[in-house]
Amino acid sequence: MANSSVIQNMIQSINTLSLSSPVYNVLYENTNTIFDICINQVDTFNQIKQIDDNSNFAYDIYWSNDPANHINVVENIEKLHIHNIIYFRNLSNKNVKKEDKFLIQNRFRSSIQIAQNKNTQADWHMNKNSFILEYGIPKLIINENLRNSSILVINTINSKNLTQMFNAIKEYWPDSYMLTNVKKFSYNELCNIMQKYKICIETYDAYNILLAMANGCRVVSTINPDNEDILMIPNYNSIIDHLTKQLIQYDKNLFNHSDYITTKYCFNKFSTSINNIIQSILPTPVII
Repeated sequence: MANSSVIQNMIQSINTLSLSSPVYNVLYENTNTIFDICINQVDTFNQIKQIDDNSNFAYDIYWSNDPANHINVVENIEKLHIHNIIYFRNLSNKNVKKEDKFLIQNRFRSSIQIAQNKNTQADWHMNKNSFILEYGIPKLIINENLRNSSILVINTINSKNLTQMFNAIKEYWPDSYMLTNVKKFSYNELCNIMQKYKICIETYDAYNILLAMANGCRVVSTINPDNEDILMIPNYNSIIDHLTKQLIQYDKNLFNHSDYITTKYCFNKFSTSINNIIQSILPTPVII
């Protein structure tokens, strides 16, 4: 980046802080997740998904939700002379060794690290004073008249196992659907998709589970973000029998958790936390 753009970024940070109701220009690492779409519902969060090399556009911060991939680009991001933030949303993969986590922490020593909760913070061996940013689910409107289809499989990570599972499910329930690329959808469009289905299968992302539950889906998963209403997959070989039983037992009133989820995971609190974190970061010098 040209020196003029670096200076522009520094001036931008000063100008942003002087505004009573700032809007933060966030250079954002898009990872094809539903969380990417939901965080952009924060009024002060102006999500910019690629660098504009042809202008002197100024960024306040860089934001990544993917520690594993961010390690490959962090050096280039640091050259922009803006604070780079890594949000550790999920627990580490089982194949990430303890020594790998320490290497990651060393590589991100100049970065601002945020954990989704205390468990995530401990799992990644993050500094105990690092920021905690708990999830928030934007408000939504439930339309139960949409719910006339069987099963939604969320597979934004392109899992071969999930694809094979979906192909088997599709033979039994042809009205089922697999959601893969979410970048083209708005928040309301995603909610409308979820509200069409009685059961949602999500095996990776806890945020997707919460949003599916908020939209009235019965969630089946291999992970449980501390919620007793999530059905754990007992055995992949018996998944068809398991889903058949749940579809028979489905009760739209019992599994409509919209108010509960959006209250527990308050989006206003989430938005305020993001603003407070960014405001506390911008006055500090960028380490290069």
